Amino acid sequence: MVTLNTTRDWGYLLGFIGGIILVVNAIIGLIWGLLGNVIGFIGGTGIIGYFGGLWAVIVGAIVGFLLGLVAVLICLKIVSKKGVAFFTGLDKVVAGIILIVIGIITLGIGGILCIIGGILILVD
Repeated sequence: MVTLNTTRDWGYLLGFIGGIILVVNAIIGLIWGLLGNVIGFIGGTGIIGYFGGLWAVIVGAIVGFLLGLVAVLICLKIVSKKGVAFFTGLDKVVAGIILIVIGIITLGIGGILCIIGGILILVD
Protein backbone atom coordinates (compact mmCIF):
# COMPACT_ATOMS: atom_id res chain seq x y z
CA MET A 1 0.00 0.00 0.00
CA VAL A 2 1.32 3.40 -0.95
CA THR A 3 0.87 6.26 1.51
CA LEU A 4 1.25 9.74 0.11
CA ASN A 5 1.85 12.09 3.02
CA THR A 6 4.21 14.68 1.57
CA THR A 7 4.89 16.32 -1.76
CA ARG A 8 8.08 14.24 -1.91
CA ASP A 9 5.97 11.07 -1.89
CA TRP A 10 3.83 12.48 -4.71
CA GLY A 11 7.00 13.34 -6.62
CA TYR A 12 8.33 9.81 -6.29
CA LEU A 13 4.97 8.41 -7.40
CA LEU A 14 4.84 10.67 -10.48
CA GLY A 15 8.46 9.79 -11.30
CA PHE A 16 7.65 6.08 -10.97
CA ILE A 17 4.62 6.35 -13.26
CA GLY A 18 6.59 8.54 -15.68
CA GLY A 19 9.40 5.98 -15.80
CA ILE A 20 6.96 3.19 -16.61
CA ILE A 21 5.40 5.31 -19.35
CA LEU A 22 8.88 6.06 -20.74
CA VAL A 23 9.74 2.36 -20.94
CA VAL A 24 6.44 1.46 -22.61
CA ASN A 25 6.64 4.39 -25.05
CA ALA A 26 10.23 3.50 -25.96
CA ILE A 27 9.24 -0.07 -26.81
CA ILE A 28 6.22 1.07 -28.83
CA GLY A 29 8.26 3.82 -30.52
CA LEU A 30 11.01 1.38 -31.46
CA ILE A 31 8.54 -1.05 -33.02
CA TRP A 32 6.67 1.76 -34.77
CA GLY A 33 9.93 3.34 -35.96
CA LEU A 34 11.20 0.08 -37.40
CA LEU A 35 8.01 -0.07 -39.43
CA GLY A 36 9.04 3.21 -41.04
CA ASN A 37 6.88 5.69 -39.17
CA VAL A 38 7.72 8.38 -36.62
CA ILE A 39 5.05 9.25 -34.06
CA GLY A 40 6.87 12.16 -32.44
CA PHE A 41 5.78 13.23 -28.97
CA ILE A 42 4.47 9.84 -27.82
CA GLY A 43 7.09 7.84 -29.71
CA GLY A 44 9.41 7.38 -26.78
CA THR A 45 12.44 8.50 -28.78
CA GLY A 46 12.87 11.84 -27.05
CA ILE A 47 14.98 14.65 -28.45
CA ILE A 48 17.20 12.22 -30.38
CA GLY A 49 14.27 10.98 -32.47
CA TYR A 50 13.78 14.40 -34.02
CA PHE A 51 17.18 14.28 -35.78
CA GLY A 52 15.56 12.11 -38.43
CA GLY A 53 16.43 8.77 -39.86
CA LEU A 54 16.05 5.25 -38.63
CA TRP A 55 19.23 5.45 -36.56
CA ALA A 56 17.78 8.33 -34.54
CA VAL A 57 14.60 6.42 -33.80
CA ILE A 58 16.52 3.34 -32.67
CA VAL A 59 19.04 5.25 -30.55
CA GLY A 60 16.31 7.48 -29.11
CA ALA A 61 14.17 4.50 -28.14
CA ILE A 62 17.11 2.76 -26.46
CA VAL A 63 18.05 5.92 -24.54
CA GLY A 64 14.40 6.46 -23.58
CA PHE A 65 14.14 2.86 -22.38
CA LEU A 66 17.30 3.11 -20.26
CA LEU A 67 16.36 6.48 -18.77
CA GLY A 68 12.89 5.14 -17.99
CA LEU A 69 14.47 2.25 -16.10
CA VAL A 70 16.64 4.68 -14.15
CA ALA A 71 13.55 6.76 -13.26
CA VAL A 72 11.71 3.63 -12.10
CA LEU A 73 14.67 2.51 -9.98
CA ILE A 74 15.08 5.95 -8.39
CA CYS A 75 11.40 6.13 -7.51
CA LEU A 76 11.09 2.49 -6.43
CA LYS A 77 11.20 3.54 -2.79
CA ILE A 78 7.57 4.71 -3.00
CA VAL A 79 6.23 1.21 -3.75
CA SER A 80 8.85 -0.99 -2.10
CA LYS A 81 10.36 -0.51 1.32
CA LYS A 82 13.52 -2.36 0.32
CA GLY A 83 13.98 -1.02 -3.19
CA VAL A 84 17.40 -0.95 -4.73
CA ALA A 85 19.95 0.08 -2.12
CA PHE A 86 21.95 2.47 -4.29
CA PHE A 87 19.00 4.31 -5.77
CA THR A 88 17.00 4.54 -2.55
CA GLY A 89 20.03 5.95 -0.78
CA LEU A 90 20.18 8.97 -3.09
CA ASP A 91 19.68 12.36 -1.56
CA LYS A 92 16.37 13.97 -2.48
CA VAL A 93 18.15 16.84 -4.25
CA VAL A 94 20.14 14.46 -6.45
CA ALA A 95 17.05 12.34 -7.17
CA GLY A 96 15.01 15.42 -8.08
CA ILE A 97 17.69 16.79 -10.41
CA ILE A 98 18.15 13.40 -12.09
CA LEU A 99 14.40 13.13 -12.70
CA ILE A 100 14.27 16.64 -14.17
CA VAL A 101 17.20 15.87 -16.50
CA ILE A 102 15.57 12.57 -17.55
CA GLY A 103 12.36 14.44 -18.30
CA ILE A 104 14.13 17.06 -20.41
CA ILE A 105 16.09 14.47 -22.41
CA THR A 106 13.14 12.18 -23.08
CA LEU A 107 10.75 14.99 -24.04
CA GLY A 108 7.49 13.06 -23.89
CA ILE A 109 4.48 12.32 -21.74
CA GLY A 110 6.52 10.24 -19.30
CA GLY A 111 9.21 12.91 -19.35
CA ILE A 112 6.72 15.57 -18.29
CA LEU A 113 5.67 13.40 -15.35
CA CYS A 114 9.35 12.94 -14.42
CA ILE A 115 9.90 16.72 -14.53
CA ILE A 116 6.88 17.36 -12.31
CA GLY A 117 7.96 14.57 -9.96
CA GLY A 118 11.49 15.98 -9.77
CA ILE A 119 10.16 19.44 -8.96
CA LEU A 120 7.88 18.05 -6.24
CA ILE A 121 10.81 16.16 -4.72
CA LEU A 122 12.94 19.32 -4.71
CA VAL A 123 10.17 21.49 -3.25
CA ASP A 124 9.62 19.27 -0.20
